[in-house]
Amino acid sequence: MPATRMPRMGLGPFAEIETDEALPLAREPDIDLAGISPESLRKAATVLARVEVADAVSEALRADGRSLRDIGQVAGMEAADLSRLAHGRKGTTATSLALLALALGKSLRISIE
Repeated sequence: MPATRMPRMGLGPFAEIETDEALPLAREPDIDLAGISPESLRKAATVLARVEVADAVSEALRADGRSLRDIGQVAGMEAADLSRLAHGRKGTTATSLALLALALGKSLRISIE
């Protein structure tokens, strides 16, 4: 899948994050955050979280094989919301991710590396 450039949001060095470059960004221990405002860091974290969640959710949904409607009925979620999660257009909570994981017969693991 080709990289999709995230919109410029005043994120300083994180202004143009490509979705396929987000994973290495999350694992870079040497990122210099000097001069980055808390607001810019929060915006960058939002982009990074949505990319990570979208990757995990879309992979899990594809692997499951059921329709979004069927999965949503089990999870108590709307099919449209599942689609938005899988495409990075919606944020979510850890509780909702755990609910989705259970509906898919999977576990949820969150790590900070």
